[in-house]
Amino acid sequence: MSNNTTHLSPSQRDTLHKKLVERQVYCRSKLAELRGEREACARGGEVGNFGDRSMLATDFHRTIEDAARIEGQLRAVASALRRFSDDYGLCLECGGEIDPRRLEFDPAIERCIECAELRGSKRH
Repeated sequence: MSNNTTHLSPSQRDTLHKKLVERQVYCRSKLAELRGEREACARGGEVGNFGDRSMLATDFHRTIEDAARIEGQLRAVASALRRFSDDYGLCLECGGEIDPRRLEFDPAIERCIECAELRGSKRH
């Protein structure tokens, strides 16, 4: 188990790992809850008036969007946990160190601020 993330103290690494595991548990729980809501919306297809059907359709689409967002978070957390034994805390773009304060804000972050800003500016 190689540890290239010398800019993070053992205490920081432990704290960040715990945060990632807690987020993973939360995301899995939230996805299960959203699946239940989606199934309930799907079963509610025999609603009487148009307003109720419209509300049901809106709830169904919101649930799908929420699930997609949570699934994305879960993938980011899983990726961070896989990198934890080797290059966690290093930018996937440039290989530089990600500021520990940035990781504390979001332990699943994959890029240093410079690369994240460059990546964001290329989208416009």
